[in-house]
Amino acid sequence: MKQVYNGKGGLWGILIFLVTALVGANGSLSGQSDGTGVSIYIEAECGQVGSRWNTFLDTAAAGGAYVTSQFTSRGGAPGNAPANQVRFEFSDIPATGEFRLYARVSAPSRLSDSYYIRINEGAWQYPRLGATYGAGFQWVVLTESEFQAGTNTVDIAFRESNTYLDKLLLTNEMTVPEGVGPDVGTCQDNPPPPEDKSLFWLEAECAEVGSAWRTVQSEEAAGGAYVTSLFSTNARYPPLDVPKNYLRFRVDDPDPGRYNFWVRTDGRGANTLFVRVNGGPWEYRVLIGRKNADGFRWTREDFPRNFTTGVNYVDIAYSSRGLDLDKILITRYAFQPTEQGGIGADCSLTEFPVVDEGNTFSLEAECADVGSRWERVNTTEADRDEAVVVRGVNALDAPPTGGPADFVTFQLPSADSGTYSLYARMRGATGGDDSFWVRANGGPWYKWWTDMIHSQSEAFVWNEIPTGIPLRSGDNTIDFAYREDGTELDKIFVTTTSQQPVGSGLADSNSNCDPSDPSPEYIWLEAECAEVGDNWFDGGSVVISTDNALDAPPDDLPENRVRFAVTTSENAFSLFARIRAFHTNSNSFWVRIDDGEWYEWEQGIEISTDYAWNELPMLLELTAGEHTVDFAYREAGTWLDKVYLNTTMEMPEGMGEPGQNCGGTVAAAERAGVNPGPEITAGTERYTEAAISLFPNPTSDQVQLLVKSEGAGQVVVVITDNMGRRIAERVLPGDTQLHRVEFDVHAFPAGMYHARILEGDQQTVRSFIKR
Repeated sequence: MKQVYNGKGGLWGILIFLVTALVGANGSLSGQSDGTGVSIYIEAECGQVGSRWNTFLDTAAAGGAYVTSQFTSRGGAPGNAPANQVRFEFSDIPATGEFRLYARVSAPSRLSDSYYIRINEGAWQYPRLGATYGAGFQWVVLTESEFQAGTNTVDIAFRESNTYLDKLLLTNEMTVPEGVGPDVGTCQDNPPPPEDKSLFWLEAECAEVGSAWRTVQSEEAAGGAYVTSLFSTNARYPPLDVPKNYLRFRVDDPDPGRYNFWVRTDGRGANTLFVRVNGGPWEYRVLIGRKNADGFRWTREDFPRNFTTGVNYVDIAYSSRGLDLDKILITRYAFQPTEQGGIGADCSLTEFPVVDEGNTFSLEAECADVGSRWERVNTTEADRDEAVVVRGVNALDAPPTGGPADFVTFQLPSADSGTYSLYARMRGATGGDDSFWVRANGGPWYKWWTDMIHSQSEAFVWNEIPTGIPLRSGDNTIDFAYREDGTELDKIFVTTTSQQPVGSGLADSNSNCDPSDPSPEYIWLEAECAEVGDNWFDGGSVVISTDNALDAPPDDLPENRVRFAVTTSENAFSLFARIRAFHTNSNSFWVRIDDGEWYEWEQGIEISTDYAWNELPMLLELTAGEHTVDFAYREAGTWLDKVYLNTTMEMPEGMGEPGQNCGGTVAAAERAGVNPGPEITAGTERYTEAAISLFPNPTSDQVQLLVKSEGAGQVVVVITDNMGRRIAERVLPGDTQLHRVEFDVHAFPAGMYHARILEGDQQTVRSFIKR
């Protein structure tokens, strides 16, 4: 008959465990004195588990759990300490005799398939398990030994890490155990093993996880989750030292001394990070051998660190996007962790902050309190088309002392307390105009002059200030003061979240601008990027009228006009044109909006050999939507470079901003639109590297030639009569690609003349009639 026994837990070292067993009576081994068969099963997790062992839950294990150790001791049994062993007590053995001890084990590899064992604190044995590698849990014989009547102890110590121990069977029967064996209950009320203050397994998802990281659930990760970095830094410089950018691990009351540091990461992700201990300097580390490795693996970080009594902190900051960190090990022991390591503390996952009105502010510079030293600039590159700047004065060594006049002060109402990241959208083309002084709540000034990203074009770019900005709960202020003149400030973005601004930032997230005050509009249009008709000379960067229509607009045909397409809000717009008008008979256009009535723009255009901005003497009342602006020729030789519409009536300066109508258009030289008239070729090969226009033709007093050259040499223009006699000559410099030359022909006899344009060995001829 079989008897059922409850194995009794005993006090050993530190822990007491309740052991449950089944006893059967189906035959006996040799030496069994009374003929009674004994079979006692014990769950491994119900033994007295030392602190260097861990219990893992697993549905494949009997009772749903097994024990294993991360430690190794191949040179002999480890020290005779409870931490190194799992002790089992087999009580109520009816008589002394020979027993066989089975173990249900799993050997993941040939380096994880052995234990040391001893009976009743005798000599340690090193049994060969004979387990099949990677085959999961299986029953093997640990030993055949004599057991005494009454209570006996079996100690199992680690030899190789990660050999899984699930269940034991002590029997004097011949039956070989199968499957998980009988259900012998659980030991859920067992107390945890004592803490080892020289060994700390820390799950990454249980750290203080900054919002620049995310927690990812995964069956491959210890504890079922790992964290991954969302951003990268430049080269080997750590990210901004604010809590969102790092993981903080807490180590309580370690035994003081030098500790080894291991990380479990996924080699399919990034393999660089920054580490610091107790707020010390950041250290850049490359996880050697981890890049492109398959799955999670342990890597030792080769610089031991000192830990002291009390609370210690380990911070890990990202270096690259995609650092997948599962777990860390901090220990004074010299061993290599394997598999998922030991058990870390249970934890609730970090809740990541989301953008809300208490932790994120997107603030326009022009809507802040702008001091009188600053000026507002209109530019379509800025959000809301406006930025602020100080010109002509610097404060390099110390903040300016003029008080509020020198500041742009941003109000941050009802903020959550915390350390914030601050980004500024700014434009500074060189290292001489790219810095500010910054402070929060009237505190000390921070000289922000390093790690700036310079715009490679006219665009504004976001820069992050390399320090955290501490804000209190409630209302706060942030002041910007000038340091280098010419640094334009468009807006700032302040947040405790992982959100980073791109483009013009979040759309009015907690903005400081009055929504009832519409944004000014600025529209810049390049003439050469418009629809240029064939009766206009396309000079590459300008268009030039080549015919006259003094008394009435020319025929309403595409070849006679330059058409601009714009999209606007409902508003009143001023129109400015950048024009080059050499004299009073080449300084006018016809202008209209949306195919309406033509306006004869013949007054107020400045006569100059340089370009000048001129304002159309009328406001354009436009509805919201798409519109067209047409320029038709009125006087030949009037140059049109650019058109500018705004709602502020401010006169532009210089060349203005880049045209908004040139993106994705075909280059002017590739568009049809130049109609040079009849061509006569003489002498050598035709001069193909220039576009030439001659007007008016016929003429009575003057003739103009426009030459668009792609070469770099001098261009010679010679006027000859119909007999080939040279009448006039001009030499045009080779330092420009668009030439204008004018000849006075009023004294020429009536007849046919030829303008011969020569560059090197190439020439082109244009003919005209003098009346």
